[in-house]
Amino acid sequence: MIRYVCSITHREVNLMGKRSLSQIMAGFEEGFWTLIAGALNGDLLNGTETLKTGILAMCREALSEAISEIDDMVNTSIERKQSGLIVQRRGDPRTVSTCIGEITFKRTYYKRKDSNEYCYVADYLIGAEKWERLSKELSISLIELATEMSYQKAAKHVEANVSRQSVNNRILSLKDVAADIKKEQINCDEINIYVDEDHVAAHVKDDLKKSVIVPVAVASTGIDYSTPNRPKLKNPLYLAEFGVKPDVFYDNLYSMVSRKYNLNNEPKVYIHADGGKWIQAYEYAFPNAVFVMDGFHIEQYLKRIRTYCDKDTAKEITRAVREGNLEYLKQQCQKALQKITDKADREKFIKLKRYFVNNFEAIKRRQLSGVNGSCTEAMVSHVTAERLSRNGCAWSINGLGQMAMILTLYKNGGKLKKEDICVRRKKEDEDDRRTNRESNGYEKYHKYLEEEQAEIIRAVRERVMGRMSNYVIDTTSGTQILMKLLSKIPTIA
Repeated sequence: MIRYVCSITHREVNLMGKRSLSQIMAGFEEGFWTLIAGALNGDLLNGTETLKTGILAMCREALSEAISEIDDMVNTSIERKQSGLIVQRRGDPRTVSTCIGEITFKRTYYKRKDSNEYCYVADYLIGAEKWERLSKELSISLIELATEMSYQKAAKHVEANVSRQSVNNRILSLKDVAADIKKEQINCDEINIYVDEDHVAAHVKDDLKKSVIVPVAVASTGIDYSTPNRPKLKNPLYLAEFGVKPDVFYDNLYSMVSRKYNLNNEPKVYIHADGGKWIQAYEYAFPNAVFVMDGFHIEQYLKRIRTYCDKDTAKEITRAVREGNLEYLKQQCQKALQKITDKADREKFIKLKRYFVNNFEAIKRRQLSGVNGSCTEAMVSHVTAERLSRNGCAWSINGLGQMAMILTLYKNGGKLKKEDICVRRKKEDEDDRRTNRESNGYEKYHKYLEEEQAEIIRAVRERVMGRMSNYVIDTTSGTQILMKLLSKIPTIA
């Protein structure tokens, strides 16, 4: 029904322009020069804010009149009457907040003669969905602002009258978005992956505040030093996820890395991290990766352990770490431990010693192998901490997951689209999204992984079937059974 009237309207839109657009523009031009004349009495260059306010007001008025013209055109259309659309009410008001402010207009409510279908045709023609109070364009602007400032400040930075709760609703209702990772297959000798976590305050059950972990990973093919005093990563990828298991996080990361970089050439993969338990799950997705201790955390733990030692022992412990001498480190730690009498201090020292012993191979690689410098803490700061964990922020569980997703999108060069915006927030959608994310992470990157797995299965099937087809084997043999199973795989691949 609506589509039929829509075709009528688009065919006649030029007639509408000739009939009324010239009148609208004439009024716009008159109002503009009136504003200029008023500003000339004072300081024209310093009166631009007044000009801006006046011009935006005229734009809103012009849009309102244009929508009214569209509604009148549908109402007077012969095809509308022939299609059985009966007028139920005229002049129903509606207000939509846009990037230039609030636009109020009136439209006609129709009923289909031979059914119980009702609609506002004008709403459909201008792209205004049911329940849409904020335009999708304004919603995108608010979300972009919210990645850099609080919801309250973001609401004040737009022309429309918007509350911080409206900003929150737009973020929570946002669909699962992720930047497209082009299948570039960049050739490289090594891939450096910096992994750490951001500790963020969140409201958990019964509004109790608790520190939660947001895993963060940044992958690159090296560091570019071409700009003096401003090194930057080569071909970077960014990932931040909340509410996912470590293996799911690394699955998403692997799907991104395998599309961006050429892994067929078997480049060396280095994982730069602090040795956290969840980080060790990288072996699940990158079994041949080499773990390298992050330099910042080495210095941090050295500083802590030296506080329990005398000056000479502290120097020797530092030397042992720098030279990669594990046995000498154990000797010096034992020597220092004998001088610590306080029970609590002894437990803390033993814990620090265990950290060095358990991660000594990774520490040794950092000190002696000449691997690229590490910057995991800086990566966390640039990707998430600047927005998530500074200035005393405390997030809802769903809001934190959505904001981590949005930050990942923008860091990878992605942009929000109008189709990503949901005009109405539904609690059940938020719960379903959180459940799906726990199992699969970001939907797009999970699909990347499924595609790659299907390609691998297809390649293996073709290779095995090609080799086995030259042999005559008993139909009950294991090889023949395997061939039959492989022949069924196309439904999966």
